[in-house]
Amino acid sequence: MYRVKQTIASILLAFRYGLFRLTSNHERGISRSDIVVSLTTHGERVNKVSKTLKSLVVQRHYRLKVFLFISSADFQRSRRELLKFDQSRISVRIVEEDLQVYNKVFQISNDFANQRIITVDDDIIYKRDLFKTLIEASDSAPEVIWGTRGRMFSNDAPYGSFRIIKGRKGIIKDLFLTGVGGIIYPAGFLVRANVASKAYLNICPTNDDVWLHFFAKAEGIQSGLASEYTNLIESPAAKKHGLWRKNNQEGKNDEAILNARAYFGF
Repeated sequence: MYRVKQTIASILLAFRYGLFRLTSNHERGISRSDIVVSLTTHGERVNKVSKTLKSLVVQRHYRLKVFLFISSADFQRSRRELLKFDQSRISVRIVEEDLQVYNKVFQISNDFANQRIITVDDDIIYKRDLFKTLIEASDSAPEVIWGTRGRMFSNDAPYGSFRIIKGRKGIIKDLFLTGVGGIIYPAGFLVRANVASKAYLNICPTNDDVWLHFFAKAEGIQSGLASEYTNLIESPAAKKHGLWRKNNQEGKNDEAILNARAYFGF
């Protein structure tokens, strides 16, 4: 019953923000060919991802090309729903090599090595100013990785005790960005992070946020919050799925951090 009430509340909140009104407003946004958007989905979640995609299509201010990376089997399960979208706005890419959580960051990187890349999750109905928030921060400092959600990283504490940052924005020392709120990466960064050995599949197999945090630190790249903390609108797909349980309840976040520290040497 709690999950039903939570889902209803999320949908009502989405209507409040106008995320399901496919009006002419989104057609008047500014196109940016130097920035693209990437996400992935899998399993039971593929039938719910359309709500996230709609929230990306109706963004105010900017019109960006969105790429959805999905396995062939998952595409067949959701083909009818996904092909309803304007393919000039939403491009569905079938992956030959399934990199799981890394599909959204590395399947796109080589094709768009000279563009900045925004990554989002498949179970959030994003507010209509997400692109504007991330792009304005990135335009001001394109060499910085910008997000909207983050925690204070600590080498001396488990991930669960990392403090969620509220009431601050800008570049923050020891910031650990979490991808759920959307992140914009500098041009070329994801190409370099996709190391030839694909070591990340062994070191951080279920947590791309950890791998990218440590890789950025190794390169001396700063991270920042483009906005102060705001509540996210979860879609019906946002159940506590197996990956969330592994990372948060079975200690995989802490395991990934320990592995990354050993690999990068700090």
